[in-house]
Amino acid sequence: MKHFASVFRSPAFWVIALASGLAAVANWAPDVSQHVNIRADEPEKNSEEEHKKLLLREGTQLEDVQGRFTQSGDRTMFLEEGTNRSTKCLENLWLQRIVSSQKSDRRVTWQVTGKVTEFEGENYLIIEVASKNR
Repeated sequence: MKHFASVFRSPAFWVIALASGLAAVANWAPDVSQHVNIRADEPEKNSEEEHKKLLLREGTQLEDVQGRFTQSGDRTMFLEEGTNRSTKCLENLWLQRIVSSQKSDRRVTWQVTGKVTEFEGENYLIIEVASKNR
């Protein structure tokens, strides 16, 4: 019994006991790096699935769609009003006129008609007609 009591007085025993306790707590604690869906009735949204929902099929015709044009690097993007869809524009004479016009007023909205193409999981817009909204 004397030997048993001396073990509890030893600093090494308490260091080992504390380290073991911390290791147990660390294994027991939930992993906070993973996203946990609190509401079971609401499925988690995958950004890739959302991107696929916004993707239009090859040959889709856009008729009189309202939106704005912005620059993204060396590309011009068309941002549709009322959606989260942004589409890269293919260069043509209409886009050249729009970009020239945008130099004076970037906040203007446009009414665009065009055809959508698809390449490597992204949409591109070929503008056929565009007019400024006043």
